[in-house]
Amino acid sequence: MSSTLRVIHAALSLRESYGGPARSIPALADALAAEHAQVDLVTAANAAPGDPLILPRDPRVHVTQLSVVFDAKGLALWAPRFKHAVIERAAAGGAVVLHDHGMWRATNHAMSEAAHSLRVPLLVSPRGMLEGAAREHRAMRKRVAWRLWARRDLARARCLHATSTIEADTLLALGLNVPVAVIPNGVAIPLDAPAAHPARAERVLLFLGRLHAVKGLTLLVEAWRRAAPSGWRLVIAGPSEDGYGDVLARAIATANVGHSVTLAGALGPVAAQRAIADADVLVLPSLTESFGGVVAEALAAARPVIATTTTPWSALTREQCGWLADPTPDALADVITLACARSDDATRAAMGARGRAYAQAHLSWQHVAREMLAVYRWLLGSGTTPSTVRRA
Repeated sequence: MSSTLRVIHAALSLRESYGGPARSIPALADALAAEHAQVDLVTAANAAPGDPLILPRDPRVHVTQLSVVFDAKGLALWAPRFKHAVIERAAAGGAVVLHDHGMWRATNHAMSEAAHSLRVPLLVSPRGMLEGAAREHRAMRKRVAWRLWARRDLARARCLHATSTIEADTLLALGLNVPVAVIPNGVAIPLDAPAAHPARAERVLLFLGRLHAVKGLTLLVEAWRRAAPSGWRLVIAGPSEDGYGDVLARAIATANVGHSVTLAGALGPVAAQRAIADADVLVLPSLTESFGGVVAEALAAARPVIATTTTPWSALTREQCGWLADPTPDALADVITLACARSDDATRAAMGARGRAYAQAHLSWQHVAREMLAVYRWLLGSGTTPSTVRRA
């Protein structure tokens, strides 16, 4: 492709505690640079003690860090210079696409205004923030924002980006008459999958992600109580949001399963990879999920996965690399029993190998970057409509 194609990404924050987007946005920037795109990333310079920013590793990615004013609850109230910084970077020359990530924040509105001023294509990745459960969190503020600017900003975008068909259906149902590109988040594929564990006294079922109500963790605890698989431990790792870690700790105590459940706390990137390698099975019991990057990471590491049917991971059963359960205590308990108590090491290893092959074929960052570049070219008028693009 021509090296003059440029993309400017914008993200409110890349703190480790922001979860999946804080990892996937810099990784996408690196993958695009590896495909010879000129990449800028504009983000808030709001690292905190013990909560560093995750920035692109490729030195060819130009990073601009700006100050953002937050209120006491962590909402971005004002993004000084954000729009100006984007316009300034766009002036460097070449055909440019603006790619915004997230919803509801001052930075998102600034990105829309910049694209409108520059008259260049805007691609918006809502990152699951328009899913039902996500919209209900601080619902009143979001309803006001939707009426005042958020709906108009999305309608002015040239294209929306969904990481799954579930999210695409949500976006198309908004009636904005804006096409949606369905491209998953990518995952780094280890050169060698972590070895399967030899026989050991205690196997591990791992949840790794934000401790938040939408992740279905109290459902998981109750299902774990009912399944009670002998010789297994449930490890729950991740940062607590809005005090949910305390809610979860009380649920564990009420269910009287503290002897077989470990709350491991927040993990940095290296520790998170080690936790996946140390696990025998990963579980994602989310009540709603636009993607669920930890599932891709587990598959790349050849670990089978349990997920709920409210996540976009039908590939687990199609590719025979995991299990799906309805998001009810009985259904999830039955699948935990099947995965932990009734499957053996050889069965789980074979499932892990199939999952790794699927990740290599469909979820590598190189594959994702090439699909995204096809969308950028199409938005700039140089290419046919990609197969990833859907319309209402």
